[in-house]
Amino acid sequence: MPRQARVSVGDSIYHVINRANGRQKIFHMEEDYQHFKDLLEKAVELADMRLLAYCIMPNHWHSVLFPRTDAMMSEFMGWLTLTHTRQYRVRTRTIGYGHLY
Repeated sequence: MPRQARVSVGDSIYHVINRANGRQKIFHMEEDYQHFKDLLEKAVELADMRLLAYCIMPNHWHSVLFPRTDAMMSEFMGWLTLTHTRQYRVRTRTIGYGHLY
C-alpha cells in the first residue's frame, strides 16, 4: 500500500530533512556543497519560498521552510530534489543507478 500524501499548509513553518538512500555520501567536495547551495537559491527564487535556515551534511540536508501557499512545499521540494538528483548523476557519472534520495 502506498504511503498517504503529506499535507502541507501554507503560512506554517516546516523542518525538512532529506537523506540519501542507504545514508550514502552525496556531498564529497566543497564544489558539491556549493552546487547544492546554488540550486537551493534557484529553487527559492522559482517557488518564491521563504527559506529560514538550512544545514548541509555529507549524506543529508536540513531546511526550515515557510511556504506561502498549500501547494508550494510540494512544488519546491519536487523541483529541488529532482534537479539535484539529475545533476548529481551527470556530475558523478552514475546515471541509471537508482534513487538518490
